[in-house]
Amino acid sequence: MAGNTELVEYGIFQDESNIHAHVGVLAKTVYVFPTHEVVELIGTGKYREVSVETDGIITAMGYLVPINHVPHCQAVRIPENVFRGCRFSEGDSAGLKGDKAIMVVKWLMGAGKFPIWLRPEIIEDVQMQISGTDIIVGCRARVQVKCDYRAGNGNGCTGNLFIQAAECNPQREH
Repeated sequence: MAGNTELVEYGIFQDESNIHAHVGVLAKTVYVFPTHEVVELIGTGKYREVSVETDGIITAMGYLVPINHVPHCQAVRIPENVFRGCRFSEGDSAGLKGDKAIMVVKWLMGAGKFPIWLRPEIIEDVQMQISGTDIIVGCRARVQVKCDYRAGNGNGCTGNLFIQAAECNPQREH
């Protein structure tokens, strides 16, 4: 049974993330950036809206944003052993590509290689300083992971991030 074939608004404008992680498979790199920065960039009207077609159906709409336009975008190389272990294939279903992208980001987080923006607070209380606390760090990160297959630079890459704004799911892939 086919899923929906009409685009619905679903993407960066609706998600509740504060960090996006786009796994650029061909570049073997994860691009991590504060969500709000790209929302603001798209709001300038400078970026081209494009569609993605799968099996003759437009399955997504989004914006092409050059990676170097995102002020605090961090590029994190995917270690070769992690990349090989995921066995990405362009023929993978959208759901499987997404699962593999999540596994890459989870690995980077566990290895301490995933950038997260923190809110440091310097402690002024002398007793707390004496007891060993100089800074308290706050962070509530909500991360949206996207498999952005051709994001990045290099052979077959676009140099852009694909920032999704709408999608449909005719194959019921999650």
